Amino acid sequence: MWDVINEPMCNDYINHSPEEEYEERFNKIKTYIRRLFRIVKDIDPETCITVGHEQVKHCLSTDDLVDVICYHDYLGTRKEIEGAIIDAEKLGEKWGKPILNTETGCVGRANPYEIELELAQKHRVGWYVFNLVSEGFWGDIHGLVYPDGTIRDPAVIAALFGFFRNRDGGRIPVNANKEGHADRAVKMVEDVLRVEPTTLFMSKDKSTDDILEAAEYCVNILEGAEMVPMWNPPSSQIEAFRRIPEAERDVYEIKEFAYKMAKLLKEKCHIL
Repeated sequence: MWDVINEPMCNDYINHSPEEEYEERFNKIKTYIRRLFRIVKDIDPETCITVGHEQVKHCLSTDDLVDVICYHDYLGTRKEIEGAIIDAEKLGEKWGKPILNTETGCVGRANPYEIELELAQKHRVGWYVFNLVSEGFWGDIHGLVYPDGTIRDPAVIAALFGFFRNRDGGRIPVNANKEGHADRAVKMVEDVLRVEPTTLFMSKDKSTDDILEAAEYCVNILEGAEMVPMWNPPSSQIEAFRRIPEAERDVYEIKEFAYKMAKLLKEKCHIL
């Protein structure tokens, strides 16, 4: 299927139009789109054609010509997202044509991938997310995987396969200290940070490897129970420390990190 033109109404000519000129400008672009349709059909009369419109309401400019009604959605609440789907469904029923959401998903626009995919599955609407790889200009708010195949958010990958986070009353909050591991993790940090005298006026600090091991015990509980934000997971800081040769590590920075992780775990697990 040929997408004849991408988001033709998404431009300053329309967005900055004086109110009294909007309809004239809209119709001018509409005429231009229809000219492109004729050109594409002259080149390839067999393949289906569409236009990926920025908003469902813009589909009205081409819904009589396209083979598939396509819209994009970066709306910010469930009500708005589902409303756009319903409006697109109505257009599809009116013209007897299938609909597709051909661009969606942006964490910087209050438009989480998993919410879009959940509602698309509910309404059985096809979709394309934007975009696959997190890199370049859009990398900080778009994308599913990094170039090396690692991922930013496992919830998005789960959503691709139809698994969505439980947000209703049936959720079971994690009891991160159910078996006493939080207690033991906090004590491990306390022990590794404690000054232990070896002889009169002398003491021996634990190695930075020992401190990071204790910090990781806390971090793995915090991350596994989702008690910390994962946009910059503390485990990534541990890995960054470990990549530094031990002789070059800042021991005070590592102690501060371990202390903060233990303190946070005590707070989250209500340990006095």
